[in-house]
Amino acid sequence: MPRFMPRRGVSEYWIVLGEEPVEVYRQPENGVYQQKELCSVGATLVCAGVPDLRATLADWFA
Repeated sequence: MPRFMPRRGVSEYWIVLGEEPVEVYRQPENGVYQQKELCSVGATLVCAGVPDLRATLADWFA
């Protein structure tokens, strides 16, 4: 993950490589994301900055 992301105010970062799990980074503090979540096919991701934006991973990896 690029180190400039949390320093530039990117509050949430998803890494989707075409296979599971999806990595989700949140809560940047002092240039480092404090929360890392690994999400598998059964998960539904909710964007912290846009709560109406939801992604059901089962649809992505069907």
